[in-house]
Amino acid sequence: MIPTRLVPRTITLLLLLLAASPPAGAQLAVAGGEEENDEVSLAELEALAKGGASGFVPRAEMKIEELKRTYGEEFWTFLYDDGETRSDSDAPVMPRPYVVAVERKDNVDIDTLAKEYGEILGYLYQVFFENFGALLDLQEIQEPVVVLVYDSKDSYKKMREDRTDLGLPNEEFMAGYYMPGTGILTQWRQSNLWEVMFHEGTHQLVDFATKKWNVPQGNRSPWFQEGFADFMGGHDSKLAYSEEEQGFVRTFE
Repeated sequence: MIPTRLVPRTITLLLLLLAASPPAGAQLAVAGGEEENDEVSLAELEALAKGGASGFVPRAEMKIEELKRTYGEEFWTFLYDDGETRSDSDAPVMPRPYVVAVERKDNVDIDTLAKEYGEILGYLYQVFFENFGALLDLQEIQEPVVVLVYDSKDSYKKMREDRTDLGLPNEEFMAGYYMPGTGILTQWRQSNLWEVMFHEGTHQLVDFATKKWNVPQGNRSPWFQEGFADFMGGHDSKLAYSEEEQGFVRTFE
């Protein structure tokens, strides 16, 4: 696999520009659903967005309230950076701009899960902006980026069948998906977590980071969207014991 840092920048730029003008009739090749928004909450989010990075916490809290109204007060445990100073014994947080909602289960070790997802999402965000941020004049994402984590594929299936009003896609032929209409990435605990998160997470970052281009989702090249996500999803992750660090260290290529 070719490391991301070695991708010729001119080719990358050409691909991104092609995304704005796909062939007639082309549609975005990302699993989606109906767009349902709370008009009041969106208006509040837009008002807070003008405050820049300082508005992240209240906007994240409003996103959390929206999820609670949709799924119930007790369905998710929320992990995000609320700006407070913490000790190692406090509840874990996610790197900004992520808000990760984890299905509540008695068998879930929330500390371990938070470290795993924090590492995945933090690395993805870093690689994405280090390689393409300056090249494409992308601004750091200030609004909350939501990731839903179901305990299992069966758990997601139960939600889909019990809550038909949500219009959730069938899980039979996927391991996760990103919905451009809602801005939410949905997946469940699984063995190939890194590959799934990097692929679908790339769809999510491209969507959020390029909003200023004002290119409708339906006009974005599906070949670019899937090709770019497959490329990013090809990162190899290895966990090995380090004598120098006296512990397990993850490396990427």
